[in-house]
Amino acid sequence: MRGLLCQHCGRRQELFNTGSDKPINLFNGHPIFGCIPTDPYLSERADAGGSFMEKYPDAQAAKALDLIAEKVMAATQWKTLSGRP
Repeated sequence: MRGLLCQHCGRRQELFNTGSDKPINLFNGHPIFGCIPTDPYLSERADAGGSFMEKYPDAQAAKALDLIAEKVMAATQWKTLSGRP
């Protein structure tokens, strides 16, 4: 998770220092596919047992999750097609 979305204005406020302006590509040898802004509705839906993605598809966090999922699927398909484990 990265950043907090203001419930009033929708702007993102960074919570953690990233150390640089450049995105980190690897963490302990594993790729980082994206950052998800903290959204209070994520925990609301988790507590209710419902789908955040279905209820808030236009939220910044939902869009970030979609993008990350696409990147993971593309990386997995590439490894499968290339014969890598």
